Amino acid sequence: MTRTAVAVLAALLLLAVGGRAAWSQQDEIDQLKKAVADLQKRIDTLEEKQKKEAEMEAKAPKPVESGFGKIKLGGLMQNWITSDSGPDAHESYRLRRMELKVSGDINERAGWTVMFDPAKNLLLNAGPPVSANQRTTILQDAFMAYKINDNWTVDIGQEKLPLSLEGLQSSAKLDTVERALFMTGARNASIGYGDVRSLGIQLKGRFQQADLTLGLVNDAGELQNTTDSNDSKNITGRFVVRPPGAEGLQLGISGFAGGGAGATSLTRNRLGGEALYQHEGWTLKSEYMTGTDQAAAGGPDFDRTGWYFHVGKQLNPKWEAVARYDTWDPDEIGNGGVNPEEKDTVVGFNYLLEQFHAKLQLNYVHKNFDGVEDRNQILVNAQTAW
Repeated sequence: MTRTAVAVLAALLLLAVGGRAAWSQQDEIDQLKKAVADLQKRIDTLEEKQKKEAEMEAKAPKPVESGFGKIKLGGLMQNWITSDSGPDAHESYRLRRMELKVSGDINERAGWTVMFDPAKNLLLNAGPPVSANQRTTILQDAFMAYKINDNWTVDIGQEKLPLSLEGLQSSAKLDTVERALFMTGARNASIGYGDVRSLGIQLKGRFQQADLTLGLVNDAGELQNTTDSNDSKNITGRFVVRPPGAEGLQLGISGFAGGGAGATSLTRNRLGGEALYQHEGWTLKSEYMTGTDQAAAGGPDFDRTGWYFHVGKQLNPKWEAVARYDTWDPDEIGNGGVNPEEKDTVVGFNYLLEQFHAKLQLNYVHKNFDGVEDRNQILVNAQTAW
């Protein structure tokens, strides 16, 4: 091979290598340009999103500010559909509850709660003089809570008396459409055996295996929202234990001792026991409540008793089946006539759209009375709670 041919070949090799290197660099430049363009596109998209969010935030209503401390708003609305075979009953829609609850914390120890129920129907007390029945006014809870330590709290004001398991259960979390007879029947007679309120002081202790509530109050629930009518104060309390080694089991006792409304402080005594067991979707609970009431000064005492047994089964996350046998004897001595003993058999379903926050309940109730014709009821509850 001549020197000229070698020189030409070398030149060709140099051109080839140089061209390959130049092509490789151009490819890298093109890839970088594409990456920069993609990054710029993402930045533009993010800036546009942030701009829209800022515009929406500017248009959104401003949060409510408290005068001091923190405030929490809650509520419960229950709309009922009822059908009753009783002679004076009618099929009807009913706004059963419209509870509006406001609570807050002043600091880490002091808090407060106020709750209204505008769905209450105001009733009048027979005179003379005629006056408003304070138990039917819309103000329900109004108390201050002072936290002594991690276990003990003192409440001062008006709230539920510590009577019965179901009496203290939130209305939003009831297993059936209505509470047990010893509460609803007694409430209709203007006496309190649970789910009633009074003004006073309550000391509450909360522990891993037990709860204790002790109270000194005006009355047994007759004088809600008003001052006491005598100098006597009444003792009430509830003790609940969750036995170690028995997961899901809860046992309790509650009571009230003293007097009620009236210048002579009429007799009002209550004593009840409760049991609750929850396991693998099953709920078994039962309560027994007995008491003595004096209707008038110097008059006879009425001995009253009620109890129920309840079974519930969570069929799936949305559906629950319930069944209950419930009794209430408003006058153990004088059965029949004006005060007949009542025995209810309840079956039904709960459909949980969003746990208890949105649910539908359907109950069929067969009511049996001593000496009075039986009745049948259909109760439907459409509920939202927040």
